Amino acid sequence: SQSPVPVANSGEPVPRLSIAQSATILREAHLSGDPVWLGYADNAGSITRRLVDIVAIDAGAVSAFDHNSGRIRTLAVSRITGVERASDSDKEALG
Repeated sequence: SQSPVPVANSGEPVPRLSIAQSATILREAHLSGDPVWLGYADNAGSITRRLVDIVAIDAGAVSAFDHNSGRIRTLAVSRITGVERASDSDKEALG
């Protein structure tokens, strides 16, 4: 049986990137439809690791389907600490 894909706060932290570097990967993921891991700082300053599909990108925000919550969230670009392409094994586990 296949184990469920980890969707939040598991594995290695997402590498920290500049906003410009993160934006480039986010745009590529949006065009390709591939999921990405995001590092995201919440109101308390804690950084969570989330597996998301990018739905839309605006000037200061990203709309993304969050695999952890099962819903679309709007995320402030200024709070994204880094972005990393999901591995092939992550994608396979998502189906």
